[in-house]
Amino acid sequence: MTNIISVDPSLNSTAITIYYNNKYKYYSFLKGYKPGSKWCKDLEPFVDIFNVTYETSDVFSESEVLKLKQYSSLVNKIINIIAPYLNDSEIRIESYSQNSKNGRIQDLVTFGTLLRHKLYEKNENIRFITPKQLKKFIAKKVYGTSDNGVSYNNNKVAGGNFTKWDMLQCLIDSDSMSPLAVYSRDNYNIISQIKSVPKPLEDLIDAEILNLI
Repeated sequence: MTNIISVDPSLNSTAITIYYNNKYKYYSFLKGYKPGSKWCKDLEPFVDIFNVTYETSDVFSESEVLKLKQYSSLVNKIINIIAPYLNDSEIRIESYSQNSKNGRIQDLVTFGTLLRHKLYEKNENIRFITPKQLKKFIAKKVYGTSDNGVSYNNNKVAGGNFTKWDMLQCLIDSDSMSPLAVYSRDNYNIISQIKSVPKPLEDLIDAEILNLI
């Protein structure tokens, strides 16, 4: 299998899955990281989690400059950490949702562009996948295609309409034996009791699925 670096960029929880020389490595850059929290504590045995903090300013121009400085610093940190794997891997990046209602989408684009540029400087073998494409690709791989050409999960949800819960279930239903897939299967009964898929697990799942398609 090709060496793959998959990235789910986020201002609050950038997740990276690396498949290199038949081994998995996971990284999370998490705003408000609390080492003692349930989910971080569970994931720390196989995920390297780094705390992310941002300063703010009430002055617009100062605020924008602060963002550039802090996003650039975070990007440099990410590049330095994954540098040993960059030269001979395919890079896959989840792109932005065209229907995003996130009020900070402009900030995500700023951060994402800085990250893309740095990655491209190191390795031009980059593939971009939209969230909807990602859902359709993994649905087809895990569940196959029905007679009407659409891939559905076991609850009859079309791949293009998958929620975060459906993506978690898709990873569980896949044949992957990666550390994250095994953890998700072993802990699904506990995870499913809460309102939403917890961070950083939610973003790690998207990065993992980028690796699998």
